[in-house]
Amino acid sequence: MSSTASRVFSGARLKAIRKEEGLTGGQLAVRIGVTQAAISGWENGHWLPNIDNLVRLTDALDCRIDDLFQGARDVA
Repeated sequence: MSSTASRVFSGARLKAIRKEEGLTGGQLAVRIGVTQAAISGWENGHWLPNIDNLVRLTDALDCRIDDLFQGARDVA
């Protein structure tokens, strides 16, 4: 039996962490140099941040990249 773990970016987690930090989407956007529409799009699952923006998000939110992902384990 083999198993693989897949990790999926979670806009809901991004939003929750942003709110825990007391930031609006606009404030986070300014901190990382993107538009508020980009933050909204990531949080609502319309598109994904690239690796550079993932790093900027973790710096701005003082979290780990793993914190922005949800994991699912598939067992084959």
